Amino acid sequence: MTAEPTPLMHVYLSVMGDFDPDEFTVRVGLTPTRSWRRGERSAVDPRFAGRTVPVCDHWAFGLPEQPAFYLEPLVEEVLAETEGQLNVLGQAVTDLGLNLELVVVAKWDPATTSSPALHLNGQQMARLGAIGAALDIDLYADP
Repeated sequence: MTAEPTPLMHVYLSVMGDFDPDEFTVRVGLTPTRSWRRGERSAVDPRFAGRTVPVCDHWAFGLPEQPAFYLEPLVEEVLAETEGQLNVLGQAVTDLGLNLELVVVAKWDPATTSSPALHLNGQQMARLGAIGAALDIDLYADP
């Protein structure tokens, strides 16, 4: 019996708006996994080499894209890694008038792979809600 291919998921906290990501990093005490300034060409994704120009500043903290069927443990890992600074992050976002989201990107081939399970538990939703985070789920069911 052959193992079924696994969907790919990328989970991260995303802060967007008009701000200096370096100053934000110092304020929240977390090193981002990605950040860029508005107008920096190709800052978003090197695959687009000069074709994209971000329209806002961005700071992100999360996990690399990885094979996973279940969202809940990935969200738990992001929350655990930010646990001591999560409230500081939420307060900085509020103070600076920024947008905060938990972003989930899920990719799979429906011909060969089951869709991922996009479940959050009540405690995770409460923790995200307490810091004012929205939820952004991007689904790519592409062969």
